[in-house]
Amino acid sequence: MILALLLLLNPLAVLPPLLPGDFNIGVDAYCVNYLLIKKVRKGWIVINTKTGSHSHFKSKYGCYLIKKFIAKGIVPNNPYLQESYRRLTEEKKEHKPRYININKGMFK
Repeated sequence: MILALLLLLNPLAVLPPLLPGDFNIGVDAYCVNYLLIKKVRKGWIVINTKTGSHSHFKSKYGCYLIKKFIAKGIVPNNPYLQESYRRLTEEKKEHKPRYININKGMFK
């Protein structure tokens, strides 16, 4: 009875606080904070905001699947999802310094 009154007065008082880290507890149980899903003209795109890498999908369900696999650490069987998993989980690449021919002189 008291819990019902408390819930009516303040519905957010009974909910547990969110855990710190990369995962949210709430509407989407497999929410990874650094992965964004965006709608584009011909489908959907998942973007890793840490590294800037991305992967394209034809359906929103594919985006949620890859987020679920990354959250749980499962490597998918599908070759397309495997490549997307690899792209979205790899660390940021370091670029080699560009070669500059010193005999060529300076451009104006």
